[in-house]
Amino acid sequence: MAKMKLTAEHKRYHKWVMDYFGCQVPQCLETNTQFHHVYQPHKINQRGGEQLKPTLKKNHWYGVSLCQHHHAIYHDQLTDFDKYEKKYGIDQIWSARHNLWCYEKGIGQ
Repeated sequence: MAKMKLTAEHKRYHKWVMDYFGCQVPQCLETNTQFHHVYQPHKINQRGGEQLKPTLKKNHWYGVSLCQHHHAIYHDQLTDFDKYEKKYGIDQIWSARHNLWCYEKGIGQ
């Protein structure tokens, strides 16, 4: 399966998210961040709710900024999406949507 191409526009967006928001874990003051891709919500027909499913291809528009420490914790220790959100009190889906909305509106640019 081919990887999704990371375009110049994606790179600008990733840099903007990392520079504008900093680490999105509450009370983390680290400013050196990395772009962390999150799963996209997919609509399901049953009761109209949302269910998280891993995407087969990365969507380079959907992510949050995390410092190296919190990014490593996610991948090394708390790979379960729900456990990570509960531990740090963040909603990565809301944050990813908010980041993209701000970028599209030109906020902070």
